[in-house]
Formats: sequence, C-alpha cells, structure tokens
Amino acid sequence: MNSSARARTFTRLLPIALAAAAVGAVGVAAGGGSAQASPVLAANLRLMDHARMGASNGPVLHSMVAPSPPGFDATKPVSDAALTSRAGIGLDRFGTPVATSDPLASADVTRGTSRPAGADNPASGDPVLGTSAATVPAGTPHMTNLLSQHVEPSCTGTGSDGKRVQVVYAYEAGSADDFAGKEAVIRNEIANIDDVFAVSSAETGGGRRVRWAADTECVPQIAVVQVPAGAIRNSTNGSSDWSVLKSSLASQGLNRADRKYLVFGDAPAANPGICGIGDRYLDESPTNNDNDDYAAQYGAVYQGCFAAFPNDQTSAGHELVHTLGAVQGGAPNASQYGHCTDDGDLMCYPDGSSTPMRQVCPTAHEPLLDCNHDDYFSTSPVAGTYLADHWNVASSSYLDTVPAMSPPPTGGTSAAATSWTSVTATGTTSVTLSSVMRDSVSAQPVTGALVTVQRAPYGSASYSAAGTAVTDASGKVSYTASASTAATYRFAFSGNDIHAASTSGPVIVKVPTRTALVVKSGYPTTFSGSLANAVTGKALPTGTPVTLKVKWYGTSTWASVTTLRTDAYGKVAWSWNAYRNGYFQLVHAGGPSTVSSASAAPLVRIPTKVTMAVRSGRPDALSGRLTTGAGASMKYVYVSLQYRAYGTSTWRTGTQVRTSSTGTVSYSVQPRKRTYYRWVYAGTSTGYLGATSAQGYVSY
Repeated sequence: MNSSARARTFTRLLPIALAAAAVGAVGVAAGGGSAQASPVLAANLRLMDHARMGASNGPVLHSMVAPSPPGFDATKPVSDAALTSRAGIGLDRFGTPVATSDPLASADVTRGTSRPAGADNPASGDPVLGTSAATVPAGTPHMTNLLSQHVEPSCTGTGSDGKRVQVVYAYEAGSADDFAGKEAVIRNEIANIDDVFAVSSAETGGGRRVRWAADTECVPQIAVVQVPAGAIRNSTNGSSDWSVLKSSLASQGLNRADRKYLVFGDAPAANPGICGIGDRYLDESPTNNDNDDYAAQYGAVYQGCFAAFPNDQTSAGHELVHTLGAVQGGAPNASQYGHCTDDGDLMCYPDGSSTPMRQVCPTAHEPLLDCNHDDYFSTSPVAGTYLADHWNVASSSYLDTVPAMSPPPTGGTSAAATSWTSVTATGTTSVTLSSVMRDSVSAQPVTGALVTVQRAPYGSASYSAAGTAVTDASGKVSYTASASTAATYRFAFSGNDIHAASTSGPVIVKVPTRTALVVKSGYPTTFSGSLANAVTGKALPTGTPVTLKVKWYGTSTWASVTTLRTDAYGKVAWSWNAYRNGYFQLVHAGGPSTVSSASAAPLVRIPTKVTMAVRSGRPDALSGRLTTGAGASMKYVYVSLQYRAYGTSTWRTGTQVRTSSTGTVSYSVQPRKRTYYRWVYAGTSTGYLGATSAQGYVSY
C-alpha cells in the first residue's frame, strides 16, 4: 500500500439483503481502570452465560460484563466537545474537531477537510490542514505517560486483503448521523489501539499492529451504518438484544468471516455501568483457533466511551482484544468471565468472579496488554509456559508483525520503585535464601521478575553473579547456596519498563561447624576436643575459641570451665583432677562467619582408688583404703573382696566389706593353698568411677 496521503476516508454501506452472521460470546468493557464491581453486575451476568452458538457441536461461548469507572454513567450522553476534549483534540474556529499538532511528529499530520460553507480560506489562527504523507497519525495518545505522539501504523497489502479489522460507526434510526462530529475522536481511538499493541509488544521484544481495513493510502476505513432504534442502547440487556445489533450489521454486509467488526455505537448504554460489549470464543488451541478462523466477530463501545480516559483503558481496544480471543479460562490469572485478575492490565478488573484482584503491575501499566505477559499476549513466550502451548493473541492473523519499538517508550515517567523484605537464610550445609520483592507504592508483589543472585566472599565488598532466580506469584524469590565457605549474598533486580531496579539487603551465609569432645577418665581426667567445618570437614582457622562448660550433676545451669583455642588441626586438650561429677560439653559460640555448635555432653564421674595390704599370720589379715582420686576418704560404702587360686585366672567375689569413717576396710582369711586377693569398688552410675586395688597373695 502507498502511504502518500492521509485524507479522511469512510464508506457508507447501503442495505444489502444478506444472511445474518452467527453471533459469538460476549465481553463487556469497563470505561477504564480497575473499577470495583457495581450493583449492575448481577443483572448483566444474564448475558449469554455459557451460551452455545447454533448447533450443539459449535464453538463454546462465554459471556462476561464489566463495570464502568466510579462516577461515570454510560447512560448519559456525552457531547462531541467533551469527547474531543478527553481525546486531546482541539476545535478550529468553526467548531470542527481537528487533530492537535505535535511538534515531535516526523511528518505533516492529516486532518479532516470538511468545512462549513463559505469557509474555504482558513484564518491565520487555524491549524494548517495537510494531505501530504504522514508516517505517524495525527492526534494525541491517551497514554500520555508513555508517548508524545501516536506510533506508526502497519501498512501492508492492499488494505482489504486477508484478515482485517473493520471499524464501524453506527447510529440508531431516529437519531442523527453525527459521524462528522465524532470522526476525529474515532480515528484518534484507532491510533490509541495501535499504540497499545506497539508498546505492549515491545515489552517482550516484538512489534505488533492491527491489520485495519484501510484504503490504498493506509488510512483505516470507517463504515457508517444505520441500525434499528434501540439496537445499540439495549445491546447489553441480554443475548437477544446483542444479536439484534449484530444481525442488523450483518444484514448490511458486515458479516465476513475474515473480519472483526469494531463498532462505535453512537448511543448511550441502557446500563450505567457498561462501556462496551464483545464476542469471544472459548478456544485455547494454539493454532486453528476459533477466534482466528471461525466466523465474523463483533465488539462495540457506547457513545460516552468513544474516547479513552488519559492513561487508562481504551474500551474499544478492550473489546477488540476480546474478539482476538482474550482471556481464555485456562490462563494462569484468568477470571471466571473472560478477564484477568493480575492488574494493571487492559483486560483486568473485578468482573464478579470469585477470584480476587491483585495489583501485580503498577497502575501505569493499566492501558497495556497482559501484565507480566503470561495470560494472553506475548511476542516471545517462554517454552513450557501457558502461552507457548495455548492461544496467544500475539499470534492472531488480525495483527501484523512489525519491528519492535527501539527503545520502548518511557515518556519520561519513572518505573515504579520496588522494595525487598529482609533476606532470610534457613538451613545448615545448604542454605535457602529468600526474600519478597514488592511494588513500593501499591505494596503488591512483583511477580515473574528475573533476579540475579550476587555473592561476595566474607569480608569483601566485591560482588559477582552466583546465579539467577524468578519471583513467584507472591513476589518471593529463593536461592540455595552452599555453606562450605562464608559469603555475603543479596538479590539484585535490574528493572524493566514497569518496575525500577533495586537490590535487597545483604545476608551472610555462615560456615556450619562441628564440635566433638572425648573424655578419658582418670586422675587427672583428660578432655580432648575438635572443631571443624561441617561441610568440608576441614579445621577452622588456628586460634578459633571454644569453651569447655559443665553442668554439675543435680543442677540445671551450665557454667564455663575454661576457654581453649584450636591448633592448626582444629584440636584442643585439657586435664582436670575431677572432684565433682557433672556433664561436660565443648561449645563454639559462633562468630561473624561461623555458626555455633556444641559437642555431646558426657557425664564425668569422680575417679576413685583403693589400696591392698596383706599381713601374714594365722589367720592372714587383708586391709585397704578407698579414697577419691583427690585422696578424700569414702566412708560407709561397700567394697568387694575378690580372690583367685594360684594357677587360675578367674576372680570370684568372696565377701563385701563396708568402709569405715576413714574409708578403711579389713578382713581375715586362712586359705589352704596359695591364693590371690584384691579389693574392688564397683562405683555408681552417676557419681563415682569404680576402682580395683593391686592384688596381694597369701601362702598356705
């Protein structure tokens, strides 16, 4: 197609006797934003809910409604002046709408040439009219936070070949044809829709534009038709009323299977809470989809919603996207009625579904398609994700693929700031690091964001990438790190067109330690310990402190005995003349880079000793004394006297003798042959170690 001129172009269709087109499912558009579901919702859910088209084996259809924004009543007429003002379109001195001049436009803009009689020569104060080539359409984008001028439309083929979106201006019988007063608004809205597709596709590195039915100069054609009185106003009252409007359009030739019909219905809605209505088939097939191949589909917006509110949803764009197949019920964030629940998004708002809304993307993303590009629109879906295997509107034959915007527009508006919760670290040898990233303004989680895990050796401020992770539906990101060496970690988000870059706070992954203690009873009692890296088994640095602690038997409090420092092998040693029984434990308190640990706590009992003396005679006298290792007498305890005959190795207990107040014992024997004797103290389970004397012998 040649784009050398952009004159105002429209086609008036004469009534032609044609069979009515098959009618599809219905989606009703909000006038903008994420308005709360209004009381009108219940009544409008009557609209063809889970209807079927024609035969029982036809495509499955689904109905959905949406409220208009708070304070906006779609039943009240809106003047042409108010619509042109909302659209950012000025009026010339004759009161005719003209596109505003954009000093950043790359070529002359095209404006309507219709003039009142006698006004062939414009005054010097009028905007200059032009019919020269214009790459960028005239007018003011509704996304003023992103664009200063409309994007370049697609200009392929003949303008009528292949699948196309036909724009229609419809007015009711008995009402005036006001196309001249609303044409500039409609054309600006057409350009707004292309803006939405351009910026949204650029978010995933692609480029898409609508394939408008256009003239040979690439200017979208607008069919002007009259429909029966009430056909527009009542079209949201139920399936039969919507069918009246569509059948009227079809009877005038607007029923081609290779067309989507985007209708600007010049009448207020019968329902104050609805801005638009549109067809959508329930079909998630990635190819040969009913929304792409089956039959003519229709979307309509009502008079008060012709012009999008600044930086908000375009109702006409919303309905067109429905006809392209969004949002299918299997999408990750689908509502029950053909919309989505992860706002801000052109297709998301509370439509009465039981699934609650979530502010996932910032409100600045409200006019754009598919928050996080995981439900219905992505030019580069990741393999294995929903859009890689199901219907993706970006694949629609009603869209042209064009080069991506470079760079994607920002409009001077900063991306929404993000913040992180404190990073938590759980685990020992493998440590799971977790944090949640949120939109700083809305406090909603930032989902599906690619995050870099950064690592710095302990004591260093030099970070390097250790890996990547993606935030989940709750904004949480997790990463598992090895604790073999101490290091500082943090999460870093590089930012995108929606959210600004941010970095979490740091967290130190400490080395887990393993402490061991071996006790050798005796007098003195010796304590041997070790401290090591629990992951590698290697010794910690020489001089790492450990504390020997005791909990005396019968008490509940631990007390420090002494502090020791490890040698090059991680070893420590200590000895003690035990005078009291208790539980001993070797403890590493941990440090800036190490995790605390403690050994087992064996019970250390008091060592004892017993002597043996033999005095020959008739009888022979055996004596001894039982004391603690420190020499304290052990009084009034029983000691066994054991014996064995010469030439044997088996000891037998002959008797038990109780010690005196000074710990002494004595006993007389008169063996008939040479015999060996010894004293044996069995000890106690919790207090004293046992002891055995040296042996003595008596000859017959």
